[in-house]
Amino acid sequence: MNTSTIVSNPPYNPPKLANLIVNNPPYPVGYSAGTVWTEAALKALFIMATIEFQGTYEQWPAGSRGSPKGMPTKVFQNTCMKIQRSIRHLCGNQPRGEAVKQQIEWALTPQAPSPTVDGHKNMICRNRAVAYKVGFITLQSLQRLNKLNGI
Repeated sequence: MNTSTIVSNPPYNPPKLANLIVNNPPYPVGYSAGTVWTEAALKALFIMATIEFQGTYEQWPAGSRGSPKGMPTKVFQNTCMKIQRSIRHLCGNQPRGEAVKQQIEWALTPQAPSPTVDGHKNMICRNRAVAYKVGFITLQSLQRLNKLNGI
């Protein structure tokens, strides 16, 4: 996708990724080798998703959930892999498999998290907070999704 022709309403001006990483080091206090999705990595993911998918979640076609409705699966998967490689390069983190797709879905899922797994609710809340912080979702969407999930 050509990122120079992003059409958004209002215009979306993402922060430079270099500044994002410098101002939000990828390895927080208490970092362990198993920590892949730091706040900086999630910020980079949602900024790149906005750029690659040519707009924020609100600009996706109606009925979209974890990916823009109507986007061919192969195109979506290739875009997620491109974002994944960028995160690996920028943050030094090693997301695997369909990790990017999963993080996007954690932010957008309208389903309630598993009542037996506290980590699910934590990931949903954290991903939504970061997605909101960088402008991938609006406050209205954040409130709607949280209400659907009972969060």
